[in-house]
Order: sequence, then structure tokens, then C-alpha cells
Amino acid sequence: MTNVNNSEEIVIYPNPTTNGELFITNTKIDDTINVFDIKGRKISILYRRYNELNTTTSVKLGKVAAGLYMLRVNNTSKMIVVND
Repeated sequence: MTNVNNSEEIVIYPNPTTNGELFITNTKIDDTINVFDIKGRKISILYRRYNELNTTTSVKLGKVAAGLYMLRVNNTSKMIVVND
């Protein structure tokens, strides 16, 4: 019998974000996290904090315009929305 546990899927919140701060659940301290704009350009992350108790990483994006962005954690990509 195979145990399928979907709780390991990353969840990003708040999405959309208005202040550029995001929380990413089910992460590890050594995960690679990057954000790209719709043209594939890498967006700077001002800070990254990992909470070991709830396996959540918080990131604060650099100054970005409102729009769609791709957040990648290791090999998993999710769309995020930045609002004014």
C-alpha cells in the first residue's frame, strides 16, 4: 500500500501579495528559492527567513512592479501575483 501525503506540497501565501512578502510552506533550510519575472529575469530577494518549527520560509522581494511572477522552490514552480 502506497501512502500518498499531499501535505508536502508547497503553499505560497498571501497570493496575491501587496507588500512583496511571501510565506512558503513545507520547505527546508537548504531549499533553493528563486523568483523570476514573466520574461525570465531573476528578481532579487531582500531577505529570507526559515522557521524550523513549522517548516515555512518567508521571503521579501525587492522592488517589483505589479504583475505575474514565477516562484521556484528547487524543481517546483508556482505563479505568484504582486499587486500595488
